[in-house]
Amino acid sequence: MNGSLLFPRMSIFLLPVILFFYYFGNFFWFFDDTSLNANIRALVIFLAIVGGVSYSPIFFNGSFFSKIKSNKLFLIVFLFLSYASINSFLILEDMKMARRSLLVFSFVFIIGFSFFEKCTWELFLRALAISSFGFALFSLINMYRIDALPTGYRMGGISVSGVEGVADFGNTIIAAMHYAMGFTAALYLFFTETNKYKLVFWVMTLGTLSLYIILTFSRAGWLACLIPLVIMTLFLYDNKKKVRWFVLFSFLFCVLSFFVTVYLNYEVGQRGLTHRDEIWLTVISRMPGSWLFGHGAGANIEPILVAGTTYVNNSHNVYLEVLYKLGLVGVLFFVGVLIFSIYILYKNREHYKYGSIAVYWLSVLCSSAVVMTVELNELIHTPNMLWHWFWMPVAFAILVDREKYE
Repeated sequence: MNGSLLFPRMSIFLLPVILFFYYFGNFFWFFDDTSLNANIRALVIFLAIVGGVSYSPIFFNGSFFSKIKSNKLFLIVFLFLSYASINSFLILEDMKMARRSLLVFSFVFIIGFSFFEKCTWELFLRALAISSFGFALFSLINMYRIDALPTGYRMGGISVSGVEGVADFGNTIIAAMHYAMGFTAALYLFFTETNKYKLVFWVMTLGTLSLYIILTFSRAGWLACLIPLVIMTLFLYDNKKKVRWFVLFSFLFCVLSFFVTVYLNYEVGQRGLTHRDEIWLTVISRMPGSWLFGHGAGANIEPILVAGTTYVNNSHNVYLEVLYKLGLVGVLFFVGVLIFSIYILYKNREHYKYGSIAVYWLSVLCSSAVVMTVELNELIHTPNMLWHWFWMPVAFAILVDREKYE
Protein backbone atom coordinates (compact mmCIF):
# COMPACT_ATOMS: atom_id res chain seq x y z
CA MET A 1 0.00 0.00 0.00
CA ASN A 2 1.20 3.53 -0.82
CA GLY A 3 2.57 5.05 2.40
CA SER A 4 0.85 8.39 1.76
CA LEU A 5 -2.52 6.57 1.59
CA LEU A 6 -1.98 4.43 4.69
CA PHE A 7 -2.87 7.09 7.27
CA PRO A 8 -6.11 8.32 5.64
CA ARG A 9 -7.33 4.76 5.19
CA MET A 10 -6.43 3.74 8.74
CA SER A 11 -7.90 6.93 10.22
CA ILE A 12 -11.25 6.29 8.51
CA PHE A 13 -11.61 3.17 10.66
CA LEU A 14 -9.67 3.98 13.83
CA LEU A 15 -10.47 7.65 14.46
CA PRO A 16 -14.23 7.02 14.88
CA VAL A 17 -13.37 4.21 17.33
CA ILE A 18 -11.15 6.56 19.33
CA LEU A 19 -13.83 9.26 19.42
CA PHE A 20 -16.45 6.68 20.39
CA PHE A 21 -14.35 5.42 23.31
CA TYR A 22 -13.55 8.98 24.40
CA TYR A 23 -17.01 10.55 24.17
CA PHE A 24 -19.29 7.59 24.82
CA GLY A 25 -17.26 5.18 26.91
CA ASN A 26 -15.27 7.61 28.99
CA PHE A 27 -18.23 9.73 30.06
CA PHE A 28 -21.53 7.95 29.88
CA TRP A 29 -21.10 4.19 30.20
CA PHE A 30 -19.67 1.82 32.79
CA PHE A 31 -16.47 0.77 31.00
CA ASP A 32 -13.60 0.20 33.37
CA ASP A 33 -11.63 3.48 33.41
CA THR A 34 -8.22 1.84 33.42
CA SER A 35 -8.77 -0.50 30.50
CA LEU A 36 -10.74 2.12 28.54
CA ASN A 37 -8.02 4.75 28.84
CA ALA A 38 -5.41 2.13 27.99
CA ASN A 39 -7.32 1.33 24.80
CA ILE A 40 -7.62 5.01 23.89
CA ARG A 41 -3.90 5.57 24.52
CA ALA A 42 -2.91 2.54 22.43
CA LEU A 43 -5.12 3.51 19.50
CA VAL A 44 -4.04 7.16 19.56
CA ILE A 45 -0.32 6.30 19.66
CA PHE A 46 -0.69 3.61 16.99
CA LEU A 47 -2.57 5.92 14.62
CA ALA A 48 -0.06 8.72 15.26
CA ILE A 49 2.81 6.38 14.36
CA VAL A 50 1.02 5.41 11.15
CA GLY A 51 0.50 9.10 10.40
CA GLY A 52 4.13 9.90 11.10
CA VAL A 53 5.30 7.18 8.73
CA SER A 54 2.85 8.34 6.05
CA TYR A 55 3.73 12.02 6.29
CA SER A 56 7.50 11.79 6.74
CA PRO A 57 8.31 11.52 2.99
CA ILE A 58 6.02 14.47 2.26
CA PHE A 59 7.49 16.57 5.06
CA PHE A 60 11.10 16.03 4.04
CA ASN A 61 10.43 16.78 0.37
CA GLY A 62 10.51 20.39 -0.76
CA SER A 63 11.23 23.50 1.29
CA PHE A 64 11.54 23.00 5.03
CA PHE A 65 10.44 26.59 5.68
CA SER A 66 7.28 26.18 3.58
CA LYS A 67 6.34 23.20 5.76
CA ILE A 68 6.86 25.30 8.91
CA LYS A 69 4.80 28.13 7.41
CA SER A 70 1.87 25.82 6.80
CA ASN A 71 2.07 24.28 10.28
CA LYS A 72 2.87 27.20 12.60
CA LEU A 73 0.25 26.32 15.21
CA PHE A 74 1.27 22.67 15.11
CA LEU A 75 4.88 23.73 15.73
CA ILE A 76 3.87 25.90 18.71
CA VAL A 77 1.89 23.00 20.20
CA PHE A 78 4.92 20.74 19.70
CA LEU A 79 7.21 23.25 21.44
CA PHE A 80 4.75 23.72 24.31
CA LEU A 81 4.40 20.00 24.99
CA SER A 82 8.15 19.45 24.55
CA TYR A 83 8.80 22.20 27.09
CA ALA A 84 6.39 20.53 29.54
CA SER A 85 8.24 17.21 29.16
CA ILE A 86 11.70 18.74 29.61
CA ASN A 87 10.47 20.90 32.48
CA SER A 88 9.13 17.89 34.38
CA PHE A 89 12.29 15.87 33.81
CA LEU A 90 14.71 18.62 34.86
CA ILE A 91 12.77 19.84 37.91
CA LEU A 92 11.14 16.63 39.16
CA GLU A 93 13.15 13.94 37.33
CA ASP A 94 9.80 12.50 36.32
CA MET A 95 9.03 11.01 32.89
CA LYS A 96 5.28 10.68 33.43
CA MET A 97 4.65 14.12 31.92
CA ALA A 98 6.69 13.16 28.86
CA ARG A 99 4.32 10.22 28.26
CA ARG A 100 1.25 12.41 28.76
CA SER A 101 2.64 15.11 26.48
CA LEU A 102 3.33 12.51 23.81
CA LEU A 103 -0.22 11.22 24.12
CA VAL A 104 -1.78 14.69 23.85
CA PHE A 105 0.53 15.57 20.93
CA SER A 106 -0.43 12.34 19.17
CA PHE A 107 -4.12 13.12 19.67
CA VAL A 108 -3.71 16.64 18.28
CA PHE A 109 -1.75 15.22 15.35
CA ILE A 110 -4.28 12.59 14.29
CA ILE A 111 -7.13 15.14 14.43
CA GLY A 112 -5.14 17.99 12.87
CA PHE A 113 -3.93 15.82 9.98
CA SER A 114 -7.11 13.81 9.54
CA PHE A 115 -9.10 13.65 6.32
CA PHE A 116 -12.55 14.22 7.77
CA GLU A 117 -14.87 16.13 5.46
CA LYS A 118 -17.48 18.59 6.70
CA CYS A 119 -20.19 15.92 6.43
CA THR A 120 -18.12 13.63 8.67
CA TRP A 121 -17.73 16.34 11.30
CA GLU A 122 -21.47 16.99 11.21
CA LEU A 123 -22.12 13.25 11.59
CA PHE A 124 -19.86 13.31 14.66
CA LEU A 125 -21.80 16.26 16.10
CA ARG A 126 -25.09 14.46 15.48
CA ALA A 127 -23.82 11.38 17.31
CA LEU A 128 -22.60 13.54 20.21
CA ALA A 129 -25.88 15.46 20.46
CA ILE A 130 -28.11 12.39 20.18
CA SER A 131 -26.15 10.30 22.70
CA SER A 132 -26.12 13.21 25.18
CA PHE A 133 -29.85 13.71 24.63
CA GLY A 134 -30.52 10.03 25.23
CA PHE A 135 -28.62 9.85 28.50
CA ALA A 136 -30.03 13.18 29.73
CA LEU A 137 -33.60 12.10 28.96
CA PHE A 138 -33.10 8.72 30.64
CA SER A 139 -31.54 10.41 33.69
CA LEU A 140 -34.36 12.94 34.07
CA ILE A 141 -37.11 10.33 33.68
CA ASN A 142 -35.46 7.84 36.01
CA MET A 143 -34.64 10.46 38.66
CA TYR A 144 -38.25 11.65 38.50
CA ARG A 145 -39.46 8.07 38.81
CA ILE A 146 -37.47 7.52 42.00
CA ASP A 147 -38.38 11.00 43.29
CA ALA A 148 -34.78 12.21 43.30
CA LEU A 149 -34.98 15.39 41.21
CA PRO A 150 -34.17 18.71 42.92
CA THR A 151 -37.17 20.08 44.80
CA GLY A 152 -36.07 23.71 44.74
CA TYR A 153 -33.35 26.09 43.61
CA ARG A 154 -29.95 24.63 44.59
CA MET A 155 -31.61 21.88 46.58
CA GLY A 156 -29.63 18.85 45.47
CA GLY A 157 -28.39 19.45 41.93
CA ILE A 158 -28.60 16.48 39.55
CA SER A 159 -25.40 14.67 38.54
CA VAL A 160 -26.43 11.03 38.19
CA SER A 161 -28.97 8.94 36.29
CA GLY A 162 -30.13 6.85 39.20
CA VAL A 163 -28.45 3.78 37.73
CA GLU A 164 -24.96 3.06 39.02
CA GLY A 165 -22.30 3.29 36.33
CA VAL A 166 -24.57 4.86 33.70
CA ALA A 167 -24.13 8.64 33.26
CA ASP A 168 -23.03 8.57 36.89
CA PHE A 169 -20.84 11.67 37.27
CA GLY A 170 -21.13 12.16 41.01
CA ASN A 171 -20.43 15.90 40.71
CA THR A 172 -22.78 18.54 39.35
CA ILE A 173 -20.05 20.60 37.67
CA ILE A 174 -18.60 17.55 35.91
CA ALA A 175 -22.08 16.48 34.80
CA ALA A 176 -22.91 19.96 33.48
CA MET A 177 -19.64 20.25 31.53
CA HIS A 178 -20.14 16.82 29.97
CA TYR A 179 -23.69 17.55 28.86
CA ALA A 180 -22.61 21.00 27.66
CA MET A 181 -20.60 19.15 25.00
CA GLY A 182 -23.81 17.65 23.64
CA PHE A 183 -25.67 20.94 24.08
CA THR A 184 -23.22 22.89 21.91
CA ALA A 185 -23.38 20.17 19.24
CA ALA A 186 -27.21 20.29 19.27
CA LEU A 187 -27.08 24.08 19.16
CA TYR A 188 -24.94 23.98 16.03
CA LEU A 189 -27.34 21.51 14.41
CA PHE A 190 -30.32 23.65 15.41
CA PHE A 191 -28.78 26.68 13.71
CA THR A 192 -27.75 24.88 10.53
CA GLU A 193 -30.55 22.34 9.99
CA THR A 194 -32.63 22.77 6.82
CA ASN A 195 -35.10 19.91 7.31
CA LYS A 196 -38.07 21.12 9.40
CA TYR A 197 -38.75 17.67 10.89
CA LYS A 198 -35.17 17.26 12.01
CA LEU A 199 -35.30 20.80 13.35
CA VAL A 200 -38.14 19.76 15.68
CA PHE A 201 -35.94 16.94 16.97
CA TRP A 202 -33.04 19.33 17.66
CA VAL A 203 -35.44 21.60 19.54
CA MET A 204 -36.43 18.62 21.72
CA THR A 205 -32.75 17.76 22.18
CA LEU A 206 -31.87 21.30 23.24
CA GLY A 207 -34.83 21.44 25.60
CA THR A 208 -33.92 18.18 27.33
CA LEU A 209 -30.24 19.02 27.65
CA SER A 210 -31.07 22.54 28.85
CA LEU A 211 -33.32 21.17 31.58
CA TYR A 212 -30.66 18.73 32.79
CA ILE A 213 -27.90 21.37 32.75
CA ILE A 214 -30.10 23.91 34.55
CA LEU A 215 -30.85 21.34 37.26
CA THR A 216 -27.14 20.79 37.92
CA PHE A 217 -27.06 24.39 39.21
CA SER A 218 -23.52 24.65 37.84
CA ARG A 219 -22.67 28.19 36.77
CA ALA A 220 -19.64 26.89 34.87
CA GLY A 221 -21.92 24.57 32.90
CA TRP A 222 -24.33 27.43 32.19
CA LEU A 223 -21.49 29.59 30.91
CA ALA A 224 -20.21 26.72 28.76
CA CYS A 225 -23.61 26.76 27.00
CA LEU A 226 -24.30 30.51 26.83
CA ILE A 227 -20.99 31.55 25.28
CA PRO A 228 -21.29 29.18 22.27
CA LEU A 229 -24.86 30.45 21.86
CA VAL A 230 -23.54 34.01 21.49
CA ILE A 231 -20.67 33.02 19.17
CA MET A 232 -22.84 30.90 16.90
CA THR A 233 -25.47 33.63 16.74
CA LEU A 234 -22.86 36.16 15.65
CA PHE A 235 -21.43 34.02 12.86
CA LEU A 236 -24.16 31.60 11.81
CA TYR A 237 -27.15 33.93 11.72
CA ASP A 238 -29.13 33.52 8.52
CA ASN A 239 -31.93 35.93 7.77
CA LYS A 240 -33.81 33.11 6.04
CA LYS A 241 -33.96 31.27 9.36
CA LYS A 242 -34.79 34.27 11.53
CA VAL A 243 -37.90 32.62 13.00
CA ARG A 244 -35.86 30.00 14.89
CA TRP A 245 -33.59 32.72 16.24
CA PHE A 246 -36.57 34.76 17.36
CA VAL A 247 -38.17 31.81 19.15
CA LEU A 248 -34.90 30.77 20.80
CA PHE A 249 -33.98 34.22 22.04
CA SER A 250 -37.52 34.98 23.18
CA PHE A 251 -37.40 31.87 25.35
CA LEU A 252 -33.87 32.70 26.54
CA PHE A 253 -34.91 36.27 27.37
CA CYS A 254 -37.76 35.01 29.55
CA VAL A 255 -35.50 32.52 31.37
CA LEU A 256 -32.73 35.05 31.96
CA SER A 257 -35.19 37.74 33.06
CA PHE A 258 -36.65 35.38 35.65
CA PHE A 259 -33.18 34.33 36.83
CA VAL A 260 -31.90 37.91 37.12
CA THR A 261 -35.00 39.02 38.98
CA VAL A 262 -35.18 36.13 41.44
CA TYR A 263 -31.70 34.61 41.86
CA LEU A 264 -28.97 36.99 40.65
CA ASN A 265 -28.61 38.76 43.98
CA TYR A 266 -28.18 35.41 45.75
CA GLU A 267 -25.66 34.11 43.19
CA VAL A 268 -23.53 37.26 43.19
CA GLY A 269 -24.11 38.68 46.64
CA GLN A 270 -24.14 35.51 48.75
CA ARG A 271 -22.46 32.70 46.80
CA GLY A 272 -19.93 34.90 45.01
CA LEU A 273 -16.83 32.97 43.93
CA THR A 274 -17.52 30.13 46.41
CA HIS A 275 -14.05 30.53 47.95
CA ARG A 276 -12.22 30.29 44.63
CA ASP A 277 -10.52 33.61 45.37
CA GLU A 278 -9.00 32.01 48.48
CA ILE A 279 -7.72 29.11 46.38
CA TRP A 280 -6.22 31.43 43.74
CA LEU A 281 -4.46 33.59 46.32
CA THR A 282 -3.05 30.50 48.01
CA VAL A 283 -1.67 29.17 44.72
CA ILE A 284 -0.08 32.55 43.94
CA SER A 285 1.40 32.73 47.44
CA ARG A 286 3.30 29.50 46.69
CA MET A 287 4.93 30.88 43.54
CA PRO A 288 7.93 32.88 44.89
CA GLY A 289 11.13 31.25 43.64
CA SER A 290 9.28 29.39 40.89
CA TRP A 291 7.77 32.16 38.78
CA LEU A 292 9.76 31.50 35.61
CA PHE A 293 9.65 27.70 35.25
CA GLY A 294 7.10 26.68 37.90
CA HIS A 295 7.26 23.71 40.28
CA GLY A 296 7.49 21.13 37.51
CA ALA A 297 4.97 20.01 34.91
CA GLY A 298 4.15 16.87 36.87
CA ALA A 299 3.90 18.61 40.25
CA ASN A 300 0.72 18.25 42.27
CA ILE A 301 -0.79 21.26 43.98
CA GLU A 302 -0.52 20.71 47.72
CA PRO A 303 -3.90 20.51 49.50
CA ILE A 304 -5.46 23.93 50.07
CA LEU A 305 -7.68 24.51 53.11
CA VAL A 306 -10.90 26.30 52.14
CA ALA A 307 -13.31 27.93 54.59
CA GLY A 308 -11.47 26.20 57.41
CA THR A 309 -13.18 22.86 56.76
CA THR A 310 -12.46 21.54 53.25
CA TYR A 311 -9.27 20.65 51.38
CA VAL A 312 -9.01 21.00 47.60
CA ASN A 313 -6.21 19.71 45.38
CA ASN A 314 -6.55 21.84 42.27
CA SER A 315 -6.44 25.53 41.47
CA HIS A 316 -9.94 25.82 39.94
CA ASN A 317 -8.24 27.87 37.23
CA VAL A 318 -6.31 26.27 34.35
CA TYR A 319 -4.22 29.41 33.80
CA LEU A 320 -3.06 29.33 37.42
CA GLU A 321 -2.47 25.59 37.17
CA VAL A 322 -0.16 26.13 34.19
CA LEU A 323 1.58 28.97 36.05
CA TYR A 324 2.08 26.78 39.12
CA LYS A 325 3.41 23.80 37.16
CA LEU A 326 5.17 25.41 34.18
CA GLY A 327 5.80 28.98 35.26
CA LEU A 328 5.49 32.11 33.14
CA VAL A 329 7.19 30.36 30.23
CA GLY A 330 4.45 27.74 30.20
CA VAL A 331 1.72 30.38 30.50
CA LEU A 332 3.14 32.19 27.45
CA PHE A 333 3.08 28.96 25.44
CA PHE A 334 -0.42 28.06 26.64
CA VAL A 335 -1.96 31.48 26.02
CA GLY A 336 -0.14 31.64 22.69
CA VAL A 337 -1.70 28.36 21.56
CA LEU A 338 -5.12 29.52 22.79
CA ILE A 339 -5.04 32.95 21.09
CA PHE A 340 -3.51 31.67 17.85
CA SER A 341 -6.12 28.91 17.64
CA ILE A 342 -8.96 31.38 18.21
CA TYR A 343 -7.48 33.65 15.53
CA ILE A 344 -7.23 30.81 12.99
CA LEU A 345 -10.77 29.59 13.67
CA TYR A 346 -12.14 33.12 13.45
CA LYS A 347 -10.26 33.79 10.22
CA ASN A 348 -11.66 30.57 8.71
CA ARG A 349 -15.27 31.04 9.87
CA GLU A 350 -16.29 31.21 6.19
CA HIS A 351 -13.82 28.59 5.00
CA TYR A 352 -14.78 27.16 1.61
CA LYS A 353 -14.71 23.59 2.95
CA TYR A 354 -15.36 23.65 6.69
CA GLY A 355 -16.89 27.09 7.35
CA SER A 356 -19.60 26.53 9.94
CA ILE A 357 -17.64 23.69 11.59
CA ALA A 358 -14.86 26.22 12.27
CA VAL A 359 -17.49 28.43 13.93
CA TYR A 360 -18.57 25.49 16.09
CA TRP A 361 -15.04 24.84 17.36
CA LEU A 362 -14.45 28.59 17.74
CA SER A 363 -17.47 28.73 20.05
CA VAL A 364 -16.20 25.75 22.05
CA LEU A 365 -12.73 27.26 22.46
CA CYS A 366 -14.04 30.72 23.40
CA SER A 367 -16.30 29.08 25.95
CA SER A 368 -13.38 27.09 27.31
CA ALA A 369 -11.20 30.21 27.54
CA VAL A 370 -13.72 31.69 29.97
CA VAL A 371 -14.66 28.52 31.88
CA MET A 372 -10.98 27.70 32.45
CA THR A 373 -10.79 30.76 34.74
CA VAL A 374 -13.03 29.02 37.29
CA GLU A 375 -13.15 25.30 36.45
CA LEU A 376 -11.45 22.38 34.67
CA ASN A 377 -7.98 21.11 35.47
CA GLU A 378 -5.11 18.90 34.22
CA LEU A 379 -4.37 20.50 30.86
CA ILE A 380 -1.80 17.88 29.82
CA HIS A 381 -3.22 14.56 30.87
CA THR A 382 -4.74 11.27 29.80
CA PRO A 383 -8.26 11.60 28.33
CA ASN A 384 -10.25 14.17 30.30
CA MET A 385 -12.69 17.01 29.60
CA LEU A 386 -9.97 19.33 28.34
CA TRP A 387 -9.39 17.00 25.41
CA HIS A 388 -12.76 18.24 24.14
CA TRP A 389 -12.83 21.79 25.46
CA PHE A 390 -9.25 22.71 24.53
CA TRP A 391 -7.29 20.18 22.50
CA MET A 392 -10.03 19.29 19.98
CA PRO A 393 -10.55 22.94 18.89
CA VAL A 394 -6.77 23.42 18.73
CA ALA A 395 -6.42 20.31 16.57
CA PHE A 396 -9.23 21.46 14.29
CA ALA A 397 -7.55 24.87 13.96
CA ILE A 398 -4.43 23.03 12.76
CA LEU A 399 -6.55 21.08 10.28
CA VAL A 400 -8.36 24.08 8.82
CA ASP A 401 -5.21 26.21 8.67
CA ARG A 402 -3.34 23.50 6.75
CA GLU A 403 -6.04 23.40 4.08
CA LYS A 404 -5.01 26.66 2.43
CA TYR A 405 -1.46 25.40 1.89
CA GLU A 406 -2.38 22.02 0.44
